[in-house]
Amino acid sequence: MALSHMDVRPHRRIFPFFLPGVAQTRYYSLADDVRDNFLDLKKAFIFRFLSYEYRFRLREELELKRQGISESLHHYIDFIEERAQLVQLLEIDDETKLFVFANGLRDYIKRVVLMKSPKSFYEAVSLAQHNVLVDEMTSNADCSFDKYFQFPPADAHMSLV
Repeated sequence: MALSHMDVRPHRRIFPFFLPGVAQTRYYSLADDVRDNFLDLKKAFIFRFLSYEYRFRLREELELKRQGISESLHHYIDFIEERAQLVQLLEIDDETKLFVFANGLRDYIKRVVLMKSPKSFYEAVSLAQHNVLVDEMTSNADCSFDKYFQFPPADAHMSLV
């Protein structure tokens, strides 16, 4: 069962006893529907107890991230998605995530992705992955003339069978 959809009502009676003073007070001040939904409860606690500096640092880290010269697209996407989960808790919208992702791509990938004008973060990821796949296919393809047009050496004997 996904944690975001987990029903916390059965554990609702015991949970507050594990919270120290201010956190316990915060828990009781939340609406019932927030206390019943794990994701909403998590957001409420993060907004209340994570410092502004930490939240600012998370946003800044995400906005300043650039794909390294030798960093694979897969690793870069994993980093963005991992941070995006934290950022989702900070309620950064899909458009901002799209901008941050595209802005951090290597220039040749960024140009291709932005020329296609993706409408969402996941569409931009798909375009970037497609671009990298095409680049890999064309760079690994052996298109040499000799491979496709192999002629026998001039001194070879041709025998008829």
